[in-house]
Amino acid sequence: MKRSDFFTKEHDILHITSNAHTYPLSALNKTELLLRPLSHNNLNTVINGTLFSGNGYEPLNIYLRLQFQDGINEDLLLTPQPVIRHNLDYYEMVRRGRRLQEILNYWLKEIEATAKTAAQPR
Repeated sequence: MKRSDFFTKEHDILHITSNAHTYPLSALNKTELLLRPLSHNNLNTVINGTLFSGNGYEPLNIYLRLQFQDGINEDLLLTPQPVIRHNLDYYEMVRRGRRLQEILNYWLKEIEATAKTAAQPR
């Protein structure tokens, strides 16, 4: 998975790949990584979830939430399949999610620096 699978930036406009939404990058308020346990739909899943959660090893999905100034939240699913907490796949997906957060924060700092430079009197 690469960054363009989730979002791209063009002229300070953030394009969300999964749903084709666009937002001005300056409207991005904050990002956070969400770990959501799977909902238990059938008996086998409930039994497995109970066994896993007792040891702290539960199946979950990992999302990157983008929160915008107007109150809109975009949740980007980072895991194509559920991962087990404390598994190597889990740690890899968390690392990738943190890297995506770093990219977005870097872009925000670029915009803030550009705005401050433009606002300075000559």
